[in-house]
Amino acid sequence: MGMETPNFYTHTVIPGEKFGYLTVVREISLDEMTEKQKFYRLTKSERRVEFLCDCGNLHIASFANIRRGTSISCGSDFSPS
Repeated sequence: MGMETPNFYTHTVIPGEKFGYLTVVREISLDEMTEKQKFYRLTKSERRVEFLCDCGNLHIASFANIRRGTSISCGSDFSPS
């Protein structure tokens, strides 16, 4: 049996869910997206989610990148002690 590929397009975004240093705040609606983000959302089904990083910064990222583990923080120099 092979490993099942996660489905980033239908996974429910759950506020409070934690990915690395990022905690889900909410999914960004299409109306709130920039034109570039709308293009990727409409052509590649890329969903955007707002996160709260452990350092206190709000961060918007592709949900697929977060679920894959390629993004785990907002990118600040914060390191938990």
